[in-house]
Formats: sequence, C-alpha cells, structure tokens
Amino acid sequence: MDREKINRINEVVTVYFNLNPEIKETKAKDLMPEFIAAGIFNSDQKDGLEIRQVLRELSEKNELNLIPSAYGEKKKMNTNWFFKNRSSVIEETISPLRFETVFENFKEYIKELSNKPFVNFSAGYMHYREAYKMEIRSAALLLMDTKNWHESDVGSGKILKKLISAIEIKGNNLVQIHHKWGPYTAEHSALIKLHEEKTNLDKVEEILFRFYTSSVNNEDYFEKLKQLFGARFSLIAYLFFLKDGRKFLPISTSNFEYAFNQVGLGLKLKSRANWPTYLSFLNRVREVQKLIEVQMDEEITLIDAHSFLWLIGYKNKFKDWLTNQSQKALPQIIESDISPKNTRQATTRETSSSILPVSSVDFATIEEARRQSGRKAEEVVIEYEKDKLHSAGREDLAAKVLDCSSRLGMGYDVLSFTLAGKEKHIEVKNCNSNSFYITANELAVSQQDPLYYIYLVKREETRTEIRVISTPELNNSDSFLLEPQTFKVSFD
Repeated sequence: MDREKINRINEVVTVYFNLNPEIKETKAKDLMPEFIAAGIFNSDQKDGLEIRQVLRELSEKNELNLIPSAYGEKKKMNTNWFFKNRSSVIEETISPLRFETVFENFKEYIKELSNKPFVNFSAGYMHYREAYKMEIRSAALLLMDTKNWHESDVGSGKILKKLISAIEIKGNNLVQIHHKWGPYTAEHSALIKLHEEKTNLDKVEEILFRFYTSSVNNEDYFEKLKQLFGARFSLIAYLFFLKDGRKFLPISTSNFEYAFNQVGLGLKLKSRANWPTYLSFLNRVREVQKLIEVQMDEEITLIDAHSFLWLIGYKNKFKDWLTNQSQKALPQIIESDISPKNTRQATTRETSSSILPVSSVDFATIEEARRQSGRKAEEVVIEYEKDKLHSAGREDLAAKVLDCSSRLGMGYDVLSFTLAGKEKHIEVKNCNSNSFYITANELAVSQQDPLYYIYLVKREETRTEIRVISTPELNNSDSFLLEPQTFKVSFD
C-alpha cells in the first residue's frame, strides 16, 4: 500500500472534521468528493469503491491502524466503512510515565523469581519461561503439514484430524485442551465432535483449506471460524497464530484484561470474540512493544511484548507480588523560576562533517524515545499542577487542568491556572541542560500569548526539577540565543 496515499487520506479526513466539528462520523464513500479534489482518486466509479478497496486491503493486511479514524461494520454480505471524528473521542493510549513504573516493577519481579537480573527476552528467565510459544507453533505446523494439503483432501476428515493434533500438543497452554468440566468442555470440543460425527466435513475443511493455503480476508474468516467452532476466543486466536506468527497472537482473555489494566489500557476481552476486539488486542500489544523497545533501547519481537503482558497478567501473581512490595517514595519535585541570560554568540553551523551515514542511525527509534521522554515530562507537569492546586484548596481549578498536547496548533501542552484563577498556557520541554528545541508555531504563540510559560523538566531517580520561564521573550538576545536548526526549501 502506498504510504503517501495513506498520509494524504489522513490529511483529508482531518481537514474535513476540523471544518465540520459537529459531525461525529461519516460514511467513507461520502468523502469521495474530497478525495477526488485532493487528487487521491481520479473518479468515484461505484459508490466509493476506491476508498472501500483501500480500507479493505489495509484490514486484510492487519494495517487498518494506519488510518486511525477508519473502522468497518461487518454485515452478512459486506462491510460498511466509516471515518470517525477522533477529536470527539477520548483516545485511550498508554501513559509512558506509568509504563516506565510497570516495567521497572516487572524487572524487579523477574529478579525475585529467578534470582538474576532481567537482561532481555532472548536469554535468561524470560526466554526459559516463554520460548515455548514459538516452539509449540513450530511443532503444530509440522503436524499440520499444510504444504501437502490438496483440494482432494477436503471432506475426507484428514485436514480436521491434523488440526486437532496441532491443538492437542503436550504442554500447549495457549488453548484449554483438557476437558476440565466434563466431556466436550475443552476449547476445541467442536472440532472433535465434527470429526467424530463426520458432519459438514466438506464445509468445515473447505474453510480450513482456504484459510491456511491462500490469501483470505481475515475479518471474514474470523467470523467463519466463529460460526464453525463457537465464540472460543483463545481457540480462534490460536488458529490465527498458526497462520502467521508475526502478525497474530494467542490470547487469554482474563490474563490480558488484567495486564492491559496494569499499563493503563482498559480493554474488555471476555465474551467479545470478534474481529474488531482481536484487532484492538493486537494493536495494544504493538504499542506495548514500542514502549518496551524504548525502555530497553533495543528491538524486540511482537511475541516478546506478548510474553511481557502474559506474565504481568498471569493468575494475578504479579498483582499479589506488587501488593507485598514496599512502595518506593515518589521523586521529589522542585520548582524554580529562572530568568535566563545569554552570554553566548551564534556560531556558524557545520553542515558537512556532522552528517552521519544513514545506515548508522535508527531515526525511528530515536524519535520514539524522544517522543516518550517528552510525554513523560508532560504527564509530570499535569499531575504537578493538579496537586499544587489541590493542596491550595482550589479543587475547582485542578479539575480544569487539561492535556492539550494532542491538539494541533495550540502551541502549548498544558492548560493550568494560577491560584487566583488566571490561565497558564504551559509548553513542556524535557530538558537536562540550558537548551531546548521549539517549533515555529510554539515560537509564534510565545510572542503573542501573555499567559505563556515554558516548563523545563529534568527527571532523576529521586527528584524531578521543574524550571519555569514566565512569559518568555525568546527573540530577546539578552536572554536567549535562538538558532535555526531546520530549513524549508521551496521551488517552482
């Protein structure tokens, strides 16, 4: 899929809802005139077919998250596609600051379980404990032997028998394979019954054959498998995991509900065996994967992030361990007002010797780490401002403190108040020195807004320092040295 086209679709959708804030959602086909005007599509041939094809393709590739405002409603014969106004919805994302605490607790938990420090997911306790998942998948694929499946096998019972064997692998806890509560109470009981009774074998094995040997619409086949085997979430997720272990993951509804709550993402999984919920589950694990990579400063796999969540959600053991731990003292926050003075001179910027080979720099990882550090600083300031107002008896004002960081064009990150009720427009910078970066929009707002503040946040293990610059005059060379760091290039 053309990423440039996806970016332009996102831009058109954003502009549409900015101009029409009262509209909460719209059918995807209804935005075809805007897409055509923007040059994304040449024409509307069949009631929005072009945009529907784009969304369908992304959904099939499990990449619908690339257009966050898009979603589909599955009907009997087709899928209706919509765009939602994301500014009217409170998006639930993981707090990097909260996740940092959870991950530190996770490392302490591993150290207590294994008597050794946590190093990574490919060695030590986590590898010993969690590597079995991919081993089970490999063993299952050997038993299934899908490369040797033939159309002539459909209806013979061979395909179903192989799949049952791939589920009933010794030590497979990714699916409940034991009949704990009597006959036919295992997750895959429907498969066993179908095989024993020889009913609908043609239909069942035709679906399984297509699912494992060809490219199919994953949403459609989730529903097909659900109709065949019942709303058995862990079973269906396991079947998808066998299909593609890089994109799909097994699931344990109770474990992952608790794990997501731990990191600040509420996601209901029990009794919700459907494709949108499974997609949300996968997207949340990917978000956790990115956060772990920043914490560890190294790449991990999706199944590693899955193992992290599996462990912190497993039978409340992590929860019970946390309960018995003595709580660490929160870092002390020290606020100080500063009046900067500039004693430096602008220097000529070197442009050639400082260029690094592209292959030596992982820009995506650097940018994600910078984004998370900035977000942690914003969260520190939001909580600090609320606590300060609460302590002064201004609960009314504390309730009005807002996170504005995701609101494009505001030019500041936090709306807070003085004790007298006057607004404070706070731009937050994660800053360990006497320099920071500022965008052109932030600079313009700082020059026009008398309520503007810059909070420079320096986080350490035992204390956090917040340096406050009130109504900064960033163009005043007596106080600041303002240096250009990026350049705009235009041509006709």
